[in-house]
Amino acid sequence: MSRIIIIMGVSGSGKTSLGLALSQALQIPFLDADDFHPQENIDKMSQGLSLNDSDRAPWLLALNTLLQTHHKQEGAILACSALKESYRVTLSRKLPVEWILLKGDYDLIYNRMRARDHFMPAELLRSQFDTLEVPSYGLQLSATDSLETWKTTVVQQKNKKHFGIIGLGVMGKSLAFNTLSKGIPLAVYNRAIGNESTIVSDFLKETSTPLCDGYTSIKEFVNALHTPRKILLMVPAGQPVDAMINELTPLLTTNDIIIDAGNSHYVDTERRYKALKEQQLHFVGVGVSGGQEGALKGPSMMPGGDKTVIDSIWELKAIAAKVQGISCANYMGPDGAGHYVKMIHNGIEYAQMQLLAEVYDILKASDYSTAEVAALLEAWQKTGVKSYLLGIMPDILRKEENGTPLIDLIVDAASGKGTGVWSSKNALDYGMPATMIAAAVQARFSSSQRDLRISLAQQYGRPTTAQKVDVQMLFEAYSTASIVNHLQGLALIQAVSNNLNWHISLADVAQNWRAGCILKSELVARFALELAKNHEIEELPLIKAAFENDWDSLKQICKFGIDTNVPLPCFNAALTHLFAFTQAQSSANIIQAQRDYFGAHGYKRKDIDNDQLQHTNWTQQ
Repeated sequence: MSRIIIIMGVSGSGKTSLGLALSQALQIPFLDADDFHPQENIDKMSQGLSLNDSDRAPWLLALNTLLQTHHKQEGAILACSALKESYRVTLSRKLPVEWILLKGDYDLIYNRMRARDHFMPAELLRSQFDTLEVPSYGLQLSATDSLETWKTTVVQQKNKKHFGIIGLGVMGKSLAFNTLSKGIPLAVYNRAIGNESTIVSDFLKETSTPLCDGYTSIKEFVNALHTPRKILLMVPAGQPVDAMINELTPLLTTNDIIIDAGNSHYVDTERRYKALKEQQLHFVGVGVSGGQEGALKGPSMMPGGDKTVIDSIWELKAIAAKVQGISCANYMGPDGAGHYVKMIHNGIEYAQMQLLAEVYDILKASDYSTAEVAALLEAWQKTGVKSYLLGIMPDILRKEENGTPLIDLIVDAASGKGTGVWSSKNALDYGMPATMIAAAVQARFSSSQRDLRISLAQQYGRPTTAQKVDVQMLFEAYSTASIVNHLQGLALIQAVSNNLNWHISLADVAQNWRAGCILKSELVARFALELAKNHEIEELPLIKAAFENDWDSLKQICKFGIDTNVPLPCFNAALTHLFAFTQAQSSANIIQAQRDYFGAHGYKRKDIDNDQLQHTNWTQQ
């Protein structure tokens, strides 16, 4: 893989000297960014005038285009001041850049400048120091070190790997194959104990490429990586993540990056982020969705942490799913924002799965055969409700064993990995109505008490009363309920983001969910397009249309469940949400009066124009 190295720093720090030395050592071309300034920029600097961002913009774009050309060939080394983060973003667009910063104090560099024949007067050096935004990534070398020391440090990285993955389970292995398919030099690690003793060697036999090295020694794995190291963890959430971090940190150096791509709770991610920051290490929490296939072909990725650090991990965008060339790995926000968004993604997923289970139950109560349900859902998949989850239903329903649908042999007790519960608790903590997620979680809890259900059904059960459902109404009800589910989830993300000052963009969230993930759907695509226009979520045409319809289909489906004794917790939660948020006068005045009666909690009055709480002695006549 060709190398693109950009050496940055103020004028006079030694960028050209190091660049020429590396060019000779690595046998790749050297480019001096100053040689590519348009004449108007050179004339301006010669007059003692500083360049502004407008002056630099076309120059930076031209350099990026030049580097992209070299990346397709033998690579290149570029010496460029790149003082601002925005400049570095432009320079590295669509490129795997290795950054080197030459650091030195003002007096040292100023004396060098005075001794040089350079078109920029040394007096402008102060403005460069004032402008310099020191990156929190890349290799940082001291300007006081010798050229030989610089060169040795960089050349030693030549055979090191750009990216590391710890954990070669189903997801880790698939992400590793994905990474290698993008031409990214990779080191992998897995412990070699018990039934995991041959995991690394087996993986290396499958890959058989010089791009990949495998290790069962954590120290050797760390030493095999390019600095600053980028290490992605694919280990089970919870204590195993902390254990791996504790094993890694003594071996790491300043600005190394640990990326947790598991299903960690966002609160744990925040804790780890703060702890590692104190050790001058970076921690990035990345929500990853898409299962094994997504990991292999391109998952949805939801990164959270320091934006400049995440922007430097170009590998994430390279391996993520893409929609029309746009990566589904947008930055979510600081601290635990990435894992938080993934948590709510999974909560919405819980409710979408439950809705489809309820659709199946309704159709079975209408005497549809399993094959007929599969055919109907396959037809739905060709409409505006197309989604990944709907698309897998026909495959599930058509799978047979000895002529019997496999679905009929599966025990009807659902489990989960905790993200649905976390989402429900989070909604309660922040006072947000995520009722469909909660209904889906509770439905799983009910299903898991299977022995009790069977016993109570034998004693008190009421058989399903067969009726023919109107399939067009069922389709419309499913569509409306899906919109409500996504509305509740996105509104929860927005509320928590506002509370924690995360500044999460819902448009970026929806864009990340457009491909590679379990929530991929035509509905999410519509949300992404409408949110990109910066509407408030309640003002989106999609949402307004859902509130403006008469909900007759949703009402009829909920009534169908009542008439046939079929529980429909998510359909009912969707309808109740629509009722609740279109009811100007709620019944909460009764709740407030009750609280004041027994607890003297107070209440506000409509006819008193302030927020002062009132109290009444309710038993006094």
